[in-house]
Amino acid sequence: MNLMNVIGEDALRRTTQTLYALVLADDELSRFFDGYDVNQIEARQRQFLSYVLAGDGGTPPVDLRKVHAPLLALGLNHDHFDRLLGHVDTALEEAGVARAVRAEVDVRLEATRAEVLGETYSHFDTKEKSMIGRVVSMAYAVFCYAAGMAVLAYTAAWLGGFFVPNQLDAPAVGSLAVALLVNVGLVLVFGVQHSVMARPAFKNWWTRWIPPHCERSTYVLASSIALFVLMWFWQPIGIDIWRLEGSAMIAAYVMYGVGWFVLVTSTFFLNHFDLFGLRQAWLNLRGKAYTHIPFNTPGYYRFVRHPIYVGWLVLIWATPTMTVSHLVFALATTAYILSAIPLEEKDLETLLPEYENYKKTTPALVPGTSGKAPRPAHQA
Repeated sequence: MNLMNVIGEDALRRTTQTLYALVLADDELSRFFDGYDVNQIEARQRQFLSYVLAGDGGTPPVDLRKVHAPLLALGLNHDHFDRLLGHVDTALEEAGVARAVRAEVDVRLEATRAEVLGETYSHFDTKEKSMIGRVVSMAYAVFCYAAGMAVLAYTAAWLGGFFVPNQLDAPAVGSLAVALLVNVGLVLVFGVQHSVMARPAFKNWWTRWIPPHCERSTYVLASSIALFVLMWFWQPIGIDIWRLEGSAMIAAYVMYGVGWFVLVTSTFFLNHFDLFGLRQAWLNLRGKAYTHIPFNTPGYYRFVRHPIYVGWLVLIWATPTMTVSHLVFALATTAYILSAIPLEEKDLETLLPEYENYKKTTPALVPGTSGKAPRPAHQA
């Protein structure tokens, strides 16, 4: 139904004028418009509302994700979107629009929430117009997933000392100084890749060139390559710090297995296939828009905010053989995790208003401790 035929151009003009008077008088929203030409924004909003009211499913006049990216960087979140919806309803009411029509406008605006807040990608279902393209994207996602699983399996063998060349706890093969320099450099390369590609600003830039439904799969593939390169070129140092035997060795291997169990099962408590990029490609294959996974705290997430990191920490430290090489990897990985948490949580607080309270009530890594996130050393 085209609501423009019901509301009319004059009522729409009065609605947008009232709307921006309300927005600029709202202390929570007005800061997002500092330095902008309000008249120009009002005109664009009128154009966008005309599109929403038409309800014909056509292409929006602007890329919602792109134009709102600067506002997301300033902290735009669900609470702000809710306030804006309230102001739209008030403005429509003052323009004389009936309640039933206002309710339908609210439904249509609500459908844009995910795009405005950067939780999906604009025109997702138009990126792949051909079925061949969709199938290729799905095949690519499956390949990236398989590569990721293969590298994780190799990682389990590499850390545990099972049946792989160049094992982490192998004897030294060269200079200690060179080995330390190479190994720290490998960890830094992996850390930069893993963190930078996960930031919203990079995703917004990156998806100008790759289909959005392939973004997560590409991230998984890049992370897998970076991790495999780290393991393949790692320089063993040797020098035992401890080497457990008997029941102590068995206990260490059990804890190592527990670490992997926690890590893997944590991904399923959220959405394993979304995390590894398959869900995005599957929705695209079916011609459906991507929808963000709703905020929830199932399983381990009731007790800690980052159970995947808990799994990593357990498995890198629970080892029957701790060499200097293993210690360097464990310390570097721990430092990366503690530094990555504040960056990830900053993004999560922007996207999910519920996360702030979750952060206050749930510890980051250790169950039963304060909900306050750990600070990396440079922030201490």
